[in-house]
Amino acid sequence: MSKEIFFGDYDSGAPYDVPPHQLPDFIEPGDITDDALALFLLERFEEEGEILGPAGITGWYQPHRKAMTIVDGHREKVAEFGQYDSARHGAYWNPVRVMYSLEGRQAILGAYLLEPHNTPTKKTLHFACRALAAAYAYHDSYDPDWSLKSAGDE
Repeated sequence: MSKEIFFGDYDSGAPYDVPPHQLPDFIEPGDITDDALALFLLERFEEEGEILGPAGITGWYQPHRKAMTIVDGHREKVAEFGQYDSARHGAYWNPVRVMYSLEGRQAILGAYLLEPHNTPTKKTLHFACRALAAAYAYHDSYDPDWSLKSAGDE
C-alpha cells in the first residue's frame, strides 16, 4: 500500500497542507427557492464546512505504519487508538481528504445549479445530486423521494 494514502510521508512526517475551505460564491441558500434537493445538499455541505473549521488545518497521518496514534502536521497527537488498523482508518479520513471530498461534492452541486433546465445533462446531474443526498438519508429533512431506488420514477 502506498504512503500517500495517509496524506503524509512516514519518513519525513510532512503532511499535505489544506487549502482554504469556502463555498463557491455563486451558491447562496437564498438563491435556491425552487429546488429542495439542492437546498438540502447546500445546507449539509455548509454544516460539514463548519465542522472542518478554519483554513490552515493540516492533515493527519500515522508517524509509522504500526502506530496506534495519529498526529497532525505539527506532530501533535490528534487521537490514540487500540489498534493500528483503527489509527490507519482515522488517518485516512483526515481533514484534508474530507475537505477535498466536500469540494468535489460542491462542484457537482454547482454544475447542477448552473445547468439550464430540461436538458439531458441537468437530468444526469440531478441523479448525481440524489446520489450525494443518499449519504444523508438519516437526516430529518431528507426526502425519501430522493432515494436512488426511486430514480426510475422520474
